[in-house]
Amino acid sequence: MKLLKNILLFLNAILVAVSLFAFLTPYINPEKIWFFSFLGLFFPFLMLLNGFFVIFWWIFDWKHSWMSIIILIGGIFISPYILSLNGTETADEFDFSVASYNMNYAYGTFPEGSQQYDPENIKTFKAFLTDTLMADILCGQEINSYLENLLQDHYPYIASSPNTRTTVYSRFPVIQKGTIDFGGITNSCVWVDLQFEKDTIRVYSAHFQSNNITTEADQVIEDVERRQDFEFFRIRNIFAKYKRNVIIRADQARKVREHMDNCPYPIVMGVDLNDPPISYTHHKFSSILKDAFSVQGQGFSSSYAGKIPLLRIDNLFFSKDFEVRSYKVFRKTYSDHYPVKSEVKMIR
Repeated sequence: MKLLKNILLFLNAILVAVSLFAFLTPYINPEKIWFFSFLGLFFPFLMLLNGFFVIFWWIFDWKHSWMSIIILIGGIFISPYILSLNGTETADEFDFSVASYNMNYAYGTFPEGSQQYDPENIKTFKAFLTDTLMADILCGQEINSYLENLLQDHYPYIASSPNTRTTVYSRFPVIQKGTIDFGGITNSCVWVDLQFEKDTIRVYSAHFQSNNITTEADQVIEDVERRQDFEFFRIRNIFAKYKRNVIIRADQARKVREHMDNCPYPIVMGVDLNDPPISYTHHKFSSILKDAFSVQGQGFSSSYAGKIPLLRIDNLFFSKDFEVRSYKVFRKTYSDHYPVKSEVKMIR
């Protein structure tokens, strides 16, 4: 029994050390040290494991529980981005609504085995966007010209990046618009100044560098679920791709943040960060903007529709000029992402 206790105490100490490193994730630029960013992916699970050790030691030898208790207390300061308890999905009074949706070209409307849009599925998809999601401003990512044209009769104002991958659909008039160059095609950022009543607001729609690890990660999870041995090269590929892409995202986030720092108007941002809430990329924006989930979310949340659980990579951010009145995730599988929506009221 003593040997088992010592082993568990050693494992608990390792867990605490890893958790402490994870706390540093938002503050360490991946361009300098990339590995901390990987720990941010597992932050919720690290907290759950520390909770397990607190309960275990409290039952068998409470004197050893202090390490994980300290970690859980530290996690409270970060937990609003992971767990939110006092939110609402709809508001009685608000000025306008904003949604962000990586549509992944609406691949979920393709019939099985086809690469063509099905007319009936597209009709259902459009009805979802216009009648269910029903946002006054829709920040879209992974959009093509077909999807942009699909909503022209519903949104009188549309601003897109030159390659049409990133778009802002709006019911409010456009004053001016532009893009922030990421140096590629798939990932991009478009910004637009909108006229809302007597105010001007700036909206950013951005899609940061993808990790491109979905195939390997899904296969590893399937192997674990089937209790099969997984190939080590998959893990190696995941690390290599994640390292390369998290560094690219840090540079993209820096460019957008620099643009925001020179913005004279209230800011709204709908973005697919491709990074979790405990990350350098998220902190780049949450340090100056409100994360809508942390203000009005309910419980744990995810926006990724794949096999990786508790992955919230799609975000709505608002400057201090807005009061976030609601937050909702729509769990529809037209894409590998779920759309997120908030209703807000301007603070005048």
